[in-house]
Amino acid sequence: MKFSILIPSFNGAAVIGETLRSILSQSFSDYEIIVNDDSSTDQTQEVVKTFNNLRIKFFKNPKNLGYPGNLEEARKKANGEIIYLMGQD
Repeated sequence: MKFSILIPSFNGAAVIGETLRSILSQSFSDYEIIVNDDSSTDQTQEVVKTFNNLRIKFFKNPKNLGYPGNLEEARKKANGEIIYLMGQD
């Protein structure tokens, strides 16, 4: 069984690193993390890329879709049998 953890993000550079560290510290490892950025104007992408972990997949919308649209984009990219929604903070 594989989990997809969806993290819709917008201007989350100050908090998303701690969230990712928390997820990655778990003993269970059969999951992917989909960070779908809603066209942030801060350093969210750079923070996520510092993790250099194959389980983390980063996507950035070319324009801001708002929370519902961003969540739907993240869902489309999920490969897991179970989807779990996680806040960026």
